Amino acid sequence: MSQNAEFEAQMRQRSRSFDAWALDYDRYRPTYPQSLFDHIAARLELPADARVADLGAGTGKAARQMARRGWRVIAVEPGEGMLDVLRARAEQDGLAFDARLASAEDTGLPDASVDLVTAGQAFHWFDKALAVPEMARIVKPGRGVAVFWNSRADDRSEFLSAYTNLIALRGPTHSERNSSMTEEGYVDVTGGRVWYRRYGDGNEMPVLILHGGPGAASDYLQPLAERLSAYRPAIVYDQLGCGRADRPDDDSLWTVDRSVAEVDQVRRALGLNRCHLLGQSWGGWLAIDYMSRRPTGIERLVLASTSASIPQFMAEARKLIDLMPEPYRSTIVDLGARGEYDNPVYQEAVDVFYHLHLCRMEPWPDVLLSGEKTSTNRVYLVMNGPTEFDVIGRLATWDRTADLGAIDVPTLMTVGRYDEITPACSETLRDGISDSRMVVFEHSAHLAHLEEGELFAQVVESFLAGTR
Repeated sequence: MSQNAEFEAQMRQRSRSFDAWALDYDRYRPTYPQSLFDHIAARLELPADARVADLGAGTGKAARQMARRGWRVIAVEPGEGMLDVLRARAEQDGLAFDARLASAEDTGLPDASVDLVTAGQAFHWFDKALAVPEMARIVKPGRGVAVFWNSRADDRSEFLSAYTNLIALRGPTHSERNSSMTEEGYVDVTGGRVWYRRYGDGNEMPVLILHGGPGAASDYLQPLAERLSAYRPAIVYDQLGCGRADRPDDDSLWTVDRSVAEVDQVRRALGLNRCHLLGQSWGGWLAIDYMSRRPTGIERLVLASTSASIPQFMAEARKLIDLMPEPYRSTIVDLGARGEYDNPVYQEAVDVFYHLHLCRMEPWPDVLLSGEKTSTNRVYLVMNGPTEFDVIGRLATWDRTADLGAIDVPTLMTVGRYDEITPACSETLRDGISDSRMVVFEHSAHLAHLEEGELFAQVVESFLAGTR
């Protein structure tokens, strides 16, 4: 695929990413004035019952306005969530029009079948090399296309311009707004104490966040917790043996069963009788094992960059290694087979893998660089192994694929396009959990909550809020 074609494919995927928070999109996006459509109708001499194809219709901001005029609107939208909201709003408003799951590049409409093609706030997402000919194909001869959008009006108002500048200069940052609403402390669990921090307050359902590793600590997830705390309480904790938690010298503690019990102990201590649960990487494995035992009080589940089994993850990681450039590929394969994990040459090759499939940000963010180093953490070495893809510890045979059907709450899978735990692993989860959906972050590896932080938080919050 050429660089341009890859870019266009990413843009099409991005256009669908709005699907995950469709209700928020509909609530906060402005509509369009009827004067806009008066102008279009006059310019193109449209009939009173004009037939219109609205491409990238979203939740119907433009389509509903055109339907109110008596135009026969075909709303074409690639996101099912957007269409769900569009249909609900149309029914609420007493409007009837044709809503279709399709793309601007391939509408499925007959040749010369509409009087007008519109694209409101969406044209920049289209693959123009395909969408423009498609528009020309479906519009009747002598009719036309209208592309329009809303933009900020700060430059038209001295007050709004000054207000925006003031907020940017003097307003608190997101972290500052939430820093006064944090609480931290310790919880007694089997084997010692774990440290927790609660971000935010309010009455919305809290979310408990399980970090990766095992043994990575929660530092790298705190930016996500801060973002989510704008909407609901978000709680992270350092699992036993890492971060600010106690570190008992007892390898018998490092098991999945004890970790599952720890989740229950933390929930009880913090009063999380009802909450959402988010697990990232190893935290996802822990969440899957926990949920397969049918606990009570978990409302929604987010499984971020994780898999249903270690064997599948290992197989997928090997495929990624095989695609690495030389000499890194052969270094990982050959030295890894000999167990030379401490060899500097091997470690250099692993670092290249990590920059491809763990985190693609350059430089890596401070929360990642300053966090717990799993390579020297005892929990990690006992349960996982020496590297992300050399799982030779107690987790080596872990597999909950057959138990995914026991997860009976709405579930969201998130994964990076370049993730070391590949999209194929998330597809297995989606296929095994009945009420589930999957979102791929096109510019991310294993840490989409850092690599595409704002987008990731919006997708997750929309799901937790029940809008998708």
